Amino acid sequence: MVSVNKETMKLVRRVIDEADRLDAAVSRLPSGATVIDMGVNRNGGWEAGRLFSEMTMGTLGAASLDQFMLGDVYLPSIDVHIDQPLIATFGCQIAGWQVSSGAFSVIGSGPARTQGKLKSDSYVHYVDYRDDNDEVVLCLQMDALPTDDVAVSVAKACGTTPDKVYLPVASNTSITTSVQVSARSVEQTIHRLQEEGFPIDSILWAWGTAPIAPVADDKLKTMGRINDAILYGAVSDFWVRTTDEACERVIGRIVSEAVGARPKPFADIFIEHNRDFYQIPHNIHSPARVHLHNLATGRSFAAGHVDYDLLKESFLK
Repeated sequence: MVSVNKETMKLVRRVIDEADRLDAAVSRLPSGATVIDMGVNRNGGWEAGRLFSEMTMGTLGAASLDQFMLGDVYLPSIDVHIDQPLIATFGCQIAGWQVSSGAFSVIGSGPARTQGKLKSDSYVHYVDYRDDNDEVVLCLQMDALPTDDVAVSVAKACGTTPDKVYLPVASNTSITTSVQVSARSVEQTIHRLQEEGFPIDSILWAWGTAPIAPVADDKLKTMGRINDAILYGAVSDFWVRTTDEACERVIGRIVSEAVGARPKPFADIFIEHNRDFYQIPHNIHSPARVHLHNLATGRSFAAGHVDYDLLKESFLK
């Protein structure tokens, strides 16, 4: 079986070699761990965001930039194509590893999750896969560079040494983060399928697309926009082999219009829940539109729609 950390390290070394071109920076912590700044003190960019996205998926997903029409405005978008969706998302991309140091706390994603397999990281346990590699990669979305405590805790959980830990990081208001969040169209759908009782082991391949939200120095506005990009703009397609009844049962329940998100911008939902992500109902985190293609019968199922009006309100005002 492929080692997702070993494969991702190939991409990490490319980013390190091309750091100047990507407007990234590489530094070492006292423990020897490597921090790759892709959007904290450096600007990062489109390519940094695309590569960050592929790292979060353990390189089991290919990400490519495209465009999205919002009325008469052209916006960038990102497509992801995934051949092993369960490992790429449940095992790697879902932000499920809570890293804490004193008052500091951040949620990590990436292939190190498959090696650490923390009990508190519930989604990683939906796949049997477990990695075993000397070098590990945990991607962090945070507004400051991680401390040595973070690297030491990751190393301990993964059964390696801190000098073998690599931490790509980008801030919440960076374009790198806006790109990598929009690259979660498949991830945002697959966890909803699992939560609604769909047989996830029937999923073979997946594809998704979403617009990339414009960022701003205003943290609340940017946070709202990057979530709106998924809630109201993400479309995902899944190829499955199961019963038509299984598809029919879930298809209308896993899109954002079915779970009470619409027609509010995410920033408003966040404020209504005391600015606390953990108070927001988990099923709010759903995509705009989903297609299920059943290989067993040849039938396809679809639900939801892209909310262009809400995206205009969020992105252009």
